[in-house]
Order: sequence, then C-alpha cells, then structure tokens
Amino acid sequence: GEIGKLVTMMVEAGAESDGYYLFTTMWNGKGFQQYFIDGTYAGPLTVGTVGEIFDLAFNDYNGHMYGASGGTNVTIMDFKLGLKIGNLTAPVEVRAIAYDPDFNAFWANNWSDAITLFDENGTTLNSFPCGLYQNYYGFAHDQWNEGGPYLWGYSQDAPGQNFLVQIHIG
Repeated sequence: GEIGKLVTMMVEAGAESDGYYLFTTMWNGKGFQQYFIDGTYAGPLTVGTVGEIFDLAFNDYNGHMYGASGGTNVTIMDFKLGLKIGNLTAPVEVRAIAYDPDFNAFWANNWSDAITLFDENGTTLNSFPCGLYQNYYGFAHDQWNEGGPYLWGYSQDAPGQNFLVQIHIG
C-alpha cells in the first residue's frame, strides 16, 4: 500500500425532491448529487458558483431550490437551468430548512437554535424552541399525514444518537 496517502470521502447530507428528481447535498464538499425518483443515480449536479450547502428546500410555487450552510445567507437556485438565482437574508442562521406552502415561507434553524418560520423578505412569522430533541441538520415539511401539517427534523443529539423527529406545526 501507499504510505501517507490521503483519501477524501464525500458524504451526502441534506436531501430534497422537486417531484421529478431527488437531490442531495455534499456534507464536506461543493455541488450536489442527482437521483431519479426511483433512486437510480443520475450524476453530479453543479449550480453556477454555489459553494457548500447543508440542506435544501424546494418551493414548488416558483420552482426554486433554497439552501444554506449555517449562516443567515440562503441561496436561491434553479436546478433545471443549473443557475444561482440570488440570495435572501434569513433572520436566523440556517443549517436545516424546509419550505411550508401554507405560508409561502421557510422553517429553519441551526443545530439547537429556535425553529423559526420566515418569508422571503426575512420576516419572522413564527418561532419556537427545539424542545426535547436538538442539533437539527435537516428539515422536511409534511402536509400529507393525518393530523398535520408536520415538520420532520433530523436530530443528531449525541454521537450515535440520530433521530427523525415529527413536530406538529398545525
């Protein structure tokens, strides 16, 4: 073997679908991975000069994908055209993000910060503490399950303790 050879492993982290494809973010890198809805790998996807993104949210109203990397800058992207559209400034740092069509707004937080709903102008519409589970890395909005709507969060509470948490937001 080669002594001292450095091997870098790319890990997929956040995920989102536009209804046609499933896209994943790269935990320790730039760009995205694209899959067909059946799970078949379609290949890597580059979107303009977009750098590191931790989680994604799809706005089905305007067809744009939104993502952030732990700061207040949320990047707006068109994955069909492979372009960065612009940015919006969130009122909170954003690691986990999900689009809520009921409010045309985004649920977001950074690790254990308050879970906050904000619109594209950066106006806070709602906010609440994380509660029992903390350290969120990704969110998904669920408007289909009875009793909802819900926000699903991927919690990394401690090493080896990973939970999918259902949060009632209705």
